[in-house]
Amino acid sequence: MSLTVALSKGKLLTGSESLFRRAGLAFPDDPGRRLVVAMDGLRFLFVKDMDVPTYVEYGVADCGIAGRDVLLETGSDVYEPLDLGFGRCRLVVARPRGVSGEARSSTLRVATKYPRVAGAHFLERGVSVRDRAHARGERPRAGGRGGGLVRAADREPRELPCPPRGGRAAGGQAGEGARVRTLRYGTTAWRRYVDGLPRADRPRPVVQRAVARIVREVEREGDAAVVRWTARLDGVRLRPAQIRMARSEVRRLAAAADGSVRRALGAMAARIDTFHRRQLAPGFRFPVGPGSVVEEVVTPLASAGLYVPGGAGAYPSSVLMNAIPALAAGVRDLWIATPPRALEASPAVAAAIVEVGLEDRVIRVGGAQAVAALAFGTRTVSAVAKIAGPGNAYVAEAKRQVRGRVDVDREAGPSEVVVLADETADPGWVAADLLAQAEHGSGEETVVLITTSTALADEAARLVAQGVGSVANRTAARRALARHGAIVLVKSLEEGVEALNVLAPEHAEVMTRAAGALAAHVVAGAVFIGPWTPVAVGDYGVGPNHVLPTGGAARYASPLSVRDFQRRHSRVRLSRAGLARITEGVVRVAQAEGFRGHAQSVLTRFEG
Repeated sequence: MSLTVALSKGKLLTGSESLFRRAGLAFPDDPGRRLVVAMDGLRFLFVKDMDVPTYVEYGVADCGIAGRDVLLETGSDVYEPLDLGFGRCRLVVARPRGVSGEARSSTLRVATKYPRVAGAHFLERGVSVRDRAHARGERPRAGGRGGGLVRAADREPRELPCPPRGGRAAGGQAGEGARVRTLRYGTTAWRRYVDGLPRADRPRPVVQRAVARIVREVEREGDAAVVRWTARLDGVRLRPAQIRMARSEVRRLAAAADGSVRRALGAMAARIDTFHRRQLAPGFRFPVGPGSVVEEVVTPLASAGLYVPGGAGAYPSSVLMNAIPALAAGVRDLWIATPPRALEASPAVAAAIVEVGLEDRVIRVGGAQAVAALAFGTRTVSAVAKIAGPGNAYVAEAKRQVRGRVDVDREAGPSEVVVLADETADPGWVAADLLAQAEHGSGEETVVLITTSTALADEAARLVAQGVGSVANRTAARRALARHGAIVLVKSLEEGVEALNVLAPEHAEVMTRAAGALAAHVVAGAVFIGPWTPVAVGDYGVGPNHVLPTGGAARYASPLSVRDFQRRHSRVRLSRAGLARITEGVVRVAQAEGFRGHAQSVLTRFEG
């Protein structure tokens, strides 16, 4: 059996080497500049310290060694973090000489490698924090007004872009990106590419075992297991009374979000609510004879739990997209589960929770223990009928293990976009839309351009390579483009639709002549028609839900909707005459199947 271990070449490497050698396992003497070293059934991946949790979380590595500060900063729910007995340190906050530790200066600026951890530190002490991202190499101005955390990170857009036709994709220097492959539809290279794309998620044995233990203990012990696993995995010691967050606490955290963000979330929520209320179905009823009627009755689920990830996956838009359909369906008992410190680190998520009116329904628990608590119920946590919402591999595995006890939503995979374009499409806009999906951060996103135009293919490829340095999560974006990025050349737009439908992606854009007519034949989770409809508008609340089927599941699955939070059941009422009309047929089929009791239950009503 081969084991893949993710390590960083930092200060933990010496302790890691000693640990492996004490266990009698091989360890490379000097990896040098090598990224991968294989020896004696072990495979070592040498990556940046911040990337270790990501490699484990997405299954590239079976396990990894990283500091607790890295786990807290990335928001990873990787199981099981262990104390290996080396690399001990503690986080400290430095302050200028002579400045009191209790200072509450509005002009305090903090430089940190760990903005989430530092932000949580200050928020827990009632200090409002604004995380300001600076470009790499940009020096913070001395004596600037306003507080905030300063970190070296990708530059955020300073204004709304308005690229000219034929313009460049945003940012980046030539040569710093990764070119995507170009291939022709129907070739061996095309088939090999399709076979290598992420499809139905395959559970990993190590994940299954870890989750099974947590689920079993939460089912048996309730709050005690929830508290124990939260302390072990998140480093937060809760009392059972602290599992459920107070309404006032959530509102206080929401107030720390930027006012313009809160207003944008309100407008977004209104658009999502308007769309989803149109999905409400009353059922139907029709007569089948004198005094006889059959009907389908639609009612909301009694309860549901929504999982909201922490760390890099804490998106306020996803809170709205999951909560609003449930509320529109009429679910009365709706709960939100999110890891400890998640709302402290992401006030905008707290603001989204307040926007949908669920601030008194927040459980301060994450990971598999949150899923198990919602499924089985504890003294503090109410059991629900359905669990929905995104999460990592452990959350997804926990959902699989409790399915049957409760209903669960469809497992979401890495984001996908396929752009179908001809020579009329602007290459800068195409490149920008491809890069927008590549930046999600898993490194497994599928990013595809299908086109009839070699000129568009060449220019879009150049602009993607040029612009990848400017997006968020650029290391992961480069990885996604290298693994699953492609430009597919087709002979006609009809062949392009055929190629697109083989992929059946999460998102499809149609940027061609007669785009509306072509879009009618496209199979995707959501279809965006014309040059003025980028996928990003679907992500941020034009109305339809952005929780979409991935991994080719759009061939048979649908977006999250009000219907996912409803149940349907049949009602039948027959009169004596109505039953008499169908008795002969019912009896004949029942006897043909060998069920004499079925036949007799009908016949007995007409005897004597």
